Amino acid sequence: MFKKTDLTIINALIENSPMAIIMLDMNGRVIEWNPAAERIFGWAKKEIMGKPNPIVPEDKQDEYAALRHQVEEGKPYSGRNLLRKRKDGTLIYINISSALLYDEKGSKIGLVGIAEDITERIKSDENRRIFTELIDASPASITVHDFEGNFLYANQKTLDLHGFTKEELLSKNLHEIDVPASKELIAQRMNELREKGEAFFEVAHYRKDSTTFPLRVYAKTALWNDCKVILSVASDITELKMAENKLTESQKFMEMIIEAAPT
Repeated sequence: MFKKTDLTIINALIENSPMAIIMLDMNGRVIEWNPAAERIFGWAKKEIMGKPNPIVPEDKQDEYAALRHQVEEGKPYSGRNLLRKRKDGTLIYINISSALLYDEKGSKIGLVGIAEDITERIKSDENRRIFTELIDASPASITVHDFEGNFLYANQKTLDLHGFTKEELLSKNLHEIDVPASKELIAQRMNELREKGEAFFEVAHYRKDSTTFPLRVYAKTALWNDCKVILSVASDITELKMAENKLTESQKFMEMIIEAAPT
């Protein structure tokens, strides 16, 4: 049995908790609704006490019934992400843990749920997922590396062009995939990026099979976990170089014909 001082401490914890604490009796009616629950769900304690739990959307009633039955059977759950509603009808995601409540004799008297509003986190994760998918679908090679040349990120196009797996490429340094002529200019380009914040240039890289290919690169400085890094967007210009070579050969051929022609 709790002492009066114990109950005072418990009540203070409930009242000051940043997490919503909701207690229901065995009939599903609200017997505790702390200030965080008011803030997260919008209903004031005085208008919700003694009434059925209002936060479950109509299309989630079966899910809610199943979870309640699980807890009533003595199987608490922890860290479930669930869709619930506010008083104004808007839907939010909560991370909730729930368990049975017992009286001093060990009899079941209700259920307690402790919930956190994770709507912004879910939206952020979804936006990050969409952003990642868009970058991976890009026809350009997109990479992030530090000023020492250590790779921090590479999109799918980069992996396809170089023939490496993500793990293989991220374990490499820029100096390992730049051909010698390009490698000699790395320090110069790093200094240009430090001074101007961006740079345009052409390089040639090694593939996993040791063949090489040319790239046209736009690089700029950016922040990655509060560290200054280099974001590069590059295009494979193999076909362009082949066309330029053919044009050069054609021009040389025409010059030879003109020189050989009788005057």
